[in-house]
Formats: sequence, C-alpha cells, structure tokens
Amino acid sequence: MRVLDRLTARGWTHVLLPNQVPELPELLSALGIDTRFQAVINSAASGYEKPHPQAFRLEQAAAGPAHRLLMIGDNPQADAAGARRAGIDDIWVRRDQHTDTLDLATAARILLAPGPVPNARRPALHEVPLLQPTAPEVLPIR
Repeated sequence: MRVLDRLTARGWTHVLLPNQVPELPELLSALGIDTRFQAVINSAASGYEKPHPQAFRLEQAAAGPAHRLLMIGDNPQADAAGARRAGIDDIWVRRDQHTDTLDLATAARILLAPGPVPNARRPALHEVPLLQPTAPEVLPIR
C-alpha cells in the first residue's frame, strides 16, 4: 500500500487488470485497498483475460488520457509480453517460487526515476530483481 500511496502522491493513477475471480471487488474492499485504484478491470467481469488485446484496451480506456501508461506485472507472458503487444510499456516484477515475494518498491523507483523517456523510443523491458524476505523497506515515505 505504501508503494501505491507514494506513486499516487507523485501523480500516478492506478488501474488493476487481474485475471481473477468475480469476487475480487469485494476482496479489495475487505482489504481496504479498493479506493487506491481508479478502476478494476477484472477478467471475470470483462470476459477478457490477459494477454488478450481487448483486456489491455479496456485498461487503456479506464486509465483515461495519460502521459505514460505502464503495466507492472509478475507474469512474463500475460502481463509483460501482452502489454508490449498492446503498445504499453511494462515492468516485469519477478517472483521467487519459494517465497513469492514481490519487489514493488524497485518498480516504483523505476517509475520515479528522473529523466523522461523519449517519445520516439520505447524503453526496454525492465526485469526487477527479487526482494529478499529479510530486506528492510527501501522506499521511504516522506
């Protein structure tokens, strides 16, 4: 939640595009994180699972006009490759099959890095390294 809040404070809006169960909106509400997303485009409701191009078109429509649209996901095919095929920049956050720990703080640092990406060139796929389970929080909230 701190990563989402930090990015929101820096002007980013968030659209969630999961391949999930129909009960996802209720689960997000119960966790208290539903208000952190501008929209949730759930495959169970839309009928389109990633990497289907229509799933990403629905995401783009929900995000509205943006200077930059970026997909952050843990699946190299459904999230990263699917986004690239739809013309969306992506960050692949790897998963350790033993701890299943995501390093979203590193993804946020990539997003908040100074220096704009030239419009004529899409950046290369970023592979975010694993976060060690014992590592301290690396994205301080100011």
